[in-house]
Amino acid sequence: MFSQDNKFFLRILTFKYYPSSTGENALAYIFAYIHDAINYRTKNKDILIFIDEIDSALHPRWQQTILWYLLEYLNSFEDYHFQIVFTTHSPIILSDLTDNRIIRLKRDKNKIKIFTKENQTFGANIMRLYYDDFFMDNGGIGEFVKKKIKQVVDYLNGKDNNISLTEVQYIIDHIGEPTVKRQLKQKLNELVSNKEQTLIELIQEIGVQEAIERLQKRK
Repeated sequence: MFSQDNKFFLRILTFKYYPSSTGENALAYIFAYIHDAINYRTKNKDILIFIDEIDSALHPRWQQTILWYLLEYLNSFEDYHFQIVFTTHSPIILSDLTDNRIIRLKRDKNKIKIFTKENQTFGANIMRLYYDDFFMDNGGIGEFVKKKIKQVVDYLNGKDNNISLTEVQYIIDHIGEPTVKRQLKQKLNELVSNKEQTLIELIQEIGVQEAIERLQKRK
């Protein structure tokens, strides 16, 4: 925390209240440091506040309220003027800010560059902000499940034999996106139906015992 006379105030504050979560501690430290600086460390009325990753360790519900409570708290100091600069990786925090108050940074090889977006952030849909402002170019799901779904698709298209039918069924049954789940289940039902029909035709042609032996050899 800095003031216009270029003094830097930092004091290690220790809290001893239990039980407390990491998020509760993060909130306590933010407000405690500000309170400490204003009341005990400076007489300057113009204060610049820096907060690194204001959303760190905060539950999404707390991310929705942190700026509101922070501004309410600072507004209680009527004779002071504050400017707050903070970093965040949270689209929830971003949705509380107008786009003219946001500086977006992006790593380009070994350099950090400022980039601009045309979209307005204030009150914007949080999921849209994820895609527009947080480089979610590879979709909105984790890399692990993405690879698993691709493996299922390859299996259904006859391109992957390294996964069992049981695992394919398990993965499809637990997919949370209804459209993807429905399409994969339909494809699976068609595949199983075709295999059952092929097995019936094979049994009719060569008999049960020989059909079983052929299937065992394929494994």
